[in-house]
Amino acid sequence: MAHFFIITANLIWGGLPIYFYFFTDTSPLFMLAMQIVFTWLVLQLVFSGDPKVKPNNQGQAQPKAQLGLKSWLTYIPSTCFIGANWGVYALTVQSGHALEASYAYLITPILFAIVDYLLPANRRNMTLLVLMLAALGLIAVDAVIEQVLPIAGIFIGACFTAYILWHRSQSLEPITALKRETTLLLPFALLILFIVLEPNAHWEALSQLQLWLLPLIGILTCLPLGLFILGSKQVSFSQISLYQFISPLVGTLVAVELFQESFSLSKMLVYGGLIGILCLNLHLTRRQLAAQSTLAKKVLDNKGELMSHSAKVDGLSLK
Repeated sequence: MAHFFIITANLIWGGLPIYFYFFTDTSPLFMLAMQIVFTWLVLQLVFSGDPKVKPNNQGQAQPKAQLGLKSWLTYIPSTCFIGANWGVYALTVQSGHALEASYAYLITPILFAIVDYLLPANRRNMTLLVLMLAALGLIAVDAVIEQVLPIAGIFIGACFTAYILWHRSQSLEPITALKRETTLLLPFALLILFIVLEPNAHWEALSQLQLWLLPLIGILTCLPLGLFILGSKQVSFSQISLYQFISPLVGTLVAVELFQESFSLSKMLVYGGLIGILCLNLHLTRRQLAAQSTLAKKVLDNKGELMSHSAKVDGLSLK
């Protein structure tokens, strides 16, 4: 079931432009506000329990007041990242550029690999450097051919990458974090609805179908995240990386078939090249990890043999 959860999450993320297709005549700011509000509501209804109180360095439970006051500041950067990600994604898709939005899902693994190379342990990995330079070169070639720099796609991918990296650096629990992030975004959403926009005009402009579909955005935001969290606990990182290709492929199909966007041969070759680079990087990473595991096993075996030999020598000397 874990693999099914991961696949389903990526299918939902890749197919998300289908939802926004029904709201192409609606303000992206209005949709961003609705996404914040309904995501907040879903999280409060489904995950209504208080987060677990984590112990401090001395093993004692910290007071809830201290957790509530000080820890909220930790969520401000991730709130900015996820809010920008949602807003630009909605604006890009509703503007008829679903292909560029799906491009973001392909750029994101490349950004993760670049960040991985910047870590001290991988700075001497010339293979990874060459692969990442090749990927950036393909993106540059695509921009030259199309005569358009995919700013929105890069921005969406960069925001999500920064969001995940911040979560990892602060060891944030995903559901609790998303609850707090949407809570911090809620005043911004209400400001959009009641001050920046004219709410009555937007509500009256919605059709009956759009009114029924509107709350679905909260479920479509929370469901894939929950499935991904559940599946990632039992699926290896290498397999998760392979499943990441589902989102851009599904998104591309939606953009071409539903939004009637052109998918040129050059764009197809760029997509194929980027996927090939990512697969090669994944393959080489798995080989490197396997070699390190084999080496560590040999070291442990040699250490065990030396200890056994030393014990025999000590036993003979005692005799």
